[in-house]
Amino acid sequence: RVLTYAGLLVCFFSLVLVLNDNYGVEVNGARRWLSLGYMNCQPSEFTKLLITLFLACYLAKNRDRLHEFRKTLLPMFIIIIMYVVLIALEPDLGTVVIITGILFSMLFLAGFKLRYLMFIIIPLLPFMGLVFWCFPHARIRILTFLNPEMDPLGTGFHLIQSKIGISCGGLTGSGFGCSIQKLGYLPEPHTDFIFSVLCEELGFIGGITVILLFVFFIWRGMKIAMQAPDFYGSLLAAGITLMIGLQAFVNIAVVMGMLPTKGLALPFISFGGSNLVANLVASGILLNISDTARQNNTLQTE
Repeated sequence: RVLTYAGLLVCFFSLVLVLNDNYGVEVNGARRWLSLGYMNCQPSEFTKLLITLFLACYLAKNRDRLHEFRKTLLPMFIIIIMYVVLIALEPDLGTVVIITGILFSMLFLAGFKLRYLMFIIIPLLPFMGLVFWCFPHARIRILTFLNPEMDPLGTGFHLIQSKIGISCGGLTGSGFGCSIQKLGYLPEPHTDFIFSVLCEELGFIGGITVILLFVFFIWRGMKIAMQAPDFYGSLLAAGITLMIGLQAFVNIAVVMGMLPTKGLALPFISFGGSNLVANLVASGILLNISDTARQNNTLQTE
């Protein structure tokens, strides 16, 4: 618990420093990276994991007091909003969506009644829509999602080229390393749109294999959550699974034109050190919970 709160504090100051011109690194109009001299770090990637740890700890501790909004939920919401606002200012609305999804999912798993959860979510949806609309780049992405052909050489270029890459792959693909789209046609082929390149090179078979691997990861993560030795471990395992699963779902949906474009990496596959390290740490925690559950089952059997 102490390490979780210490990590949250470090992430908070890191997110503040990112917005400073002297420390933050701006790429493509977004200031999401913190310069460490010899390398750059993306604090929002670690913030997702730390918030998941915090929620598991907080909700497990206050499990019997979730109905007390002022004493229990309000302080938690205030803490989360502080981080969400800093991340939105970068701007990194994709991470905001993931954190929001983790928050409400873990509230539901902690035992917060669905009807009460709807009373929070339904009024929040128009507000979030208004906030997204106030960000010019987010508004453009929504309009482009609705009609990418309205500006095929500008705002719609990413999505159109992504769909071309997926369609060119066919059943078996053009061969590993033989993508044409990544040679200057598809922007960000190594990060946000790597799934399009994967489908072009490995075809429908490769694309569906990756999707099934993420489905298997989610299934195993939820199974670990159900077998966890205590409520905290169960919530944490479910939260980590949701964190990685939601990122994968949103990234793939964006690449296929099912959601507006967001700057989210595909876990374990996209280029990016911060995202990879955060997901590997999260997976390590998940494996630790699984190992603890296995040891407890062994002791009970004996």
